[in-house]
Amino acid sequence: ALVASMAIVGQSLGNEHAFNGVDVLGVGLSLWITLLFGLCAAHELVHRRSKWERAAGHVLSGLVGYPLLAFEHRVHHGSMGDTTTAEWPTTEESVWRFSARRLRRITGDLVVINRSGDGNHALRGSTLAGATTLATAAAFFFAAGMVGAATYIACAVGVAFAMQIMTYLQHWGPRDGLKKWLN
Repeated sequence: ALVASMAIVGQSLGNEHAFNGVDVLGVGLSLWITLLFGLCAAHELVHRRSKWERAAGHVLSGLVGYPLLAFEHRVHHGSMGDTTTAEWPTTEESVWRFSARRLRRITGDLVVINRSGDGNHALRGSTLAGATTLATAAAFFFAAGMVGAATYIACAVGVAFAMQIMTYLQHWGPRDGLKKWLN
């Protein structure tokens, strides 16, 4: 269903006579929401024990435009409650600050791993996901030109940011006691 939805969006964006800027924005927002639903399934699949199910999770995370899901998520589960490395937010931190800080940390970790040459274990699955992201961007380009590729890339950026927002919402309460703020 996700691939079919993406194909329809790509083909629709390719019809230059059917869309103006507002329509492209609406189609882009629809695509973004569709990709977010796919991210939920990808997240569940990367947790599976079966290598085939994990591989499906990597492909799906690449398809939805967030190829670093397994890379950052492995670190996340190994650093429960760690606010200094932006794995969990502090109570004083806004969702926007946390999301930006976490994305910077993930990007920094990726750069360090690539420079150290120790990427085989840490990036396991991310290469497949990255190739899928590139292939999906290319498919959007071939289906709808620059508008299609730009729409997909913008949605992928939105998916990466939304993942950090979900992390914030999931962990802010359990770590620092959301109850005290609700009373």
